[in-house]
Amino acid sequence: SNGPIDVGTDFFLVLQNSGEPVIAQEIRQQTLENFLAFKADLEKLCFGRRDPAAIPQSSPREHVPETVGALDINLDSTGHEFKVERGRHSVYIKEVDIPTSFAESRDWFELFFDDVFAPPKLFNIVIQWLVCSSVHMVHFVSCLFRIAEKHGFSLIRLPIAQLFPPPAPHWVWGDDRETDLDRLALYPRRKISLPNDPSIFEELLRCWLAPPLEFHFVYATQKVAFQVEDVKELKTPLKEKRHDLFQRLKGWVLCDADGLCLVALRETAAYYENRLLFSARGPD
Repeated sequence: SNGPIDVGTDFFLVLQNSGEPVIAQEIRQQTLENFLAFKADLEKLCFGRRDPAAIPQSSPREHVPETVGALDINLDSTGHEFKVERGRHSVYIKEVDIPTSFAESRDWFELFFDDVFAPPKLFNIVIQWLVCSSVHMVHFVSCLFRIAEKHGFSLIRLPIAQLFPPPAPHWVWGDDRETDLDRLALYPRRKISLPNDPSIFEELLRCWLAPPLEFHFVYATQKVAFQVEDVKELKTPLKEKRHDLFQRLKGWVLCDADGLCLVALRETAAYYENRLLFSARGPD
């Protein structure tokens, strides 16, 4: 670069503006073919038991036009288009191809996803539910892991509660941002203070992206966002909010290929182990 990089720069958008392909055409073409096969199996999983003659149902949430029996995910045909938006689809258990599905089921969940698959950028899938039995979700996620592995992809569970913890009530806020957020109990973060030198960000990123670490970008943002607001109607202890609190800060989040190690690089660098992976391990 010609100077210090801005904290939180999305380097995929920088590559997009350059107009140059990022990976070899042969590798890219094979990856796109694998993803098309993955998408087809994912649609079969989500809608495999749908009655073709049934009238499509509207979403239990705000209505968003949906393609019946298909996920609206496009492929980057140019090799350098990395701007993505969020797509979503309501998935009904009675239509899902899992052992616990049955025709009278009223359970459902929302499937969110990037609307464009643009390798080598990571592809995000988010599952959210309120009225879906856990037995259905276990079967669905297990099938999702098998489908990804079948087509040569790795499905990594990201601990969002660790990366973006919810705020604590404002009347317990103090002078330390760490205690202003409702972090998981008995889970200290490994935090490293950085020198006040803008060039340190580029040096760290170069080291983390190169062998032997070969980290991948998960999130990047140059904007402080998601300010915590008071709920005025609630009766709270007589303590005014002392300062503004934002759940998202400028910076990057990276992880290794297995999702075992996560690092958030902002004004300070905080390391994490992915607790979701530990939860799936046996006693060994």
